[in-house]
Amino acid sequence: MISRQGDNNTLSTCILVYALLREEGKMKRIFLFLIAGVLIFGNISCLRAQLSDTKTEAIDVEVDVAVLNNDVNAARERALMQAQRRAVELVVGVFVNAATLVGKAQLVDSQIYSKTNGYVKTYEVLSEKRDGDSFKMKMKAYVKVGDVNRDLDAVGLMIKGTTIQNPRIMVLISESIDDAEAPISTSESEISNHFMSTGYRVVENAEVKHIRALPEAKAAMEGDIDAVTKIGKDNKVDVIVIGKAYANFNTDKGLGGFISYRATITAKVVKIDSSEVLYTASKSGAGVDLTKQNAAKASLTKIGELLSEEMVPDVTQALNEKAQAQLTISNIPDWNKLSILNKNIQSMQGVSSTYIRSYESDTGVASIDVNLRYGNASQIASYLSNIKVLPIEIIAVTGNVIEAKVK
Repeated sequence: MISRQGDNNTLSTCILVYALLREEGKMKRIFLFLIAGVLIFGNISCLRAQLSDTKTEAIDVEVDVAVLNNDVNAARERALMQAQRRAVELVVGVFVNAATLVGKAQLVDSQIYSKTNGYVKTYEVLSEKRDGDSFKMKMKAYVKVGDVNRDLDAVGLMIKGTTIQNPRIMVLISESIDDAEAPISTSESEISNHFMSTGYRVVENAEVKHIRALPEAKAAMEGDIDAVTKIGKDNKVDVIVIGKAYANFNTDKGLGGFISYRATITAKVVKIDSSEVLYTASKSGAGVDLTKQNAAKASLTKIGELLSEEMVPDVTQALNEKAQAQLTISNIPDWNKLSILNKNIQSMQGVSSTYIRSYESDTGVASIDVNLRYGNASQIASYLSNIKVLPIEIIAVTGNVIEAKVK
């Protein structure tokens, strides 16, 4: 249907252009040829896009349904429907984790499984037979995986490629102005706001104020990693930003009544579960205003901004690398085997979820993000090599990247 419609549109365009060319002069003919090229190739591009959206994947399934009241025909009809749904379920299970499927069962049923007939482009019954009170069927269903993927994403059920697992972050910066301790840390607030705007869960100011009064807080802000780790574990925090900031009077000469302050901040970012320093930096900046207090605040806000603009993306990248193994695996023959592999990976120790970025059944190559609660790529590679139901050979492990193939 799409192919014929695309061809008809292209043919109509050609006829229209030909008719116009007969009526126009030479210069207009050149112009119209250009328009024709755009219209014709535009139709072809559109057609190709439409065809690519309808790409299907072959899914092999088996079902066994009861024969009721000796009605084999009715049993066969139920088997046909159940087999098609099973094929769609297998695809859904690849893109949505098991916990989500259980918790959102009604949504999945009403928004996805109810459209099974639309997702299955065609099918082939490989075998069927009655076996006592059962009717058994094997089917190869051709599922429009792209449509399933799109609809899952539309209702918010897709496993996303987020790999930092939304850690809880605390920002703890001691601050002084002209060598006097500041009651409120301006740079701390600036850094917290940047993390929050990026989607991180940040410990609220009231809780930070309480923690600041703890005996180990001063040592932590001085850079004592043991003290930082203790605060993090005691308060169920995943990452802590610690540091010191100070602002000092710079000058009030030649500024037309304005006052200049200069501030400096030094900070570290510590991952609590491993006590690892993910990031460290120092920034300086100036601020001007009509009063000393406002000028100092402006300079501290400036260094908070400068540091955050660099810190947040760098910390995100570091957490991604620590919390994810990227698996590229070849020789996967079909979606059934991909589903088996995916379920085995999800059951591994330390794995929180998986995200299948791509799978080409023509080449058998899949790209999978393995999101980790703990552990690393080497441990995942070790687990992969011990899967009994799907023997896997590890080719290489480089950093957080695993290259493997099914034997």
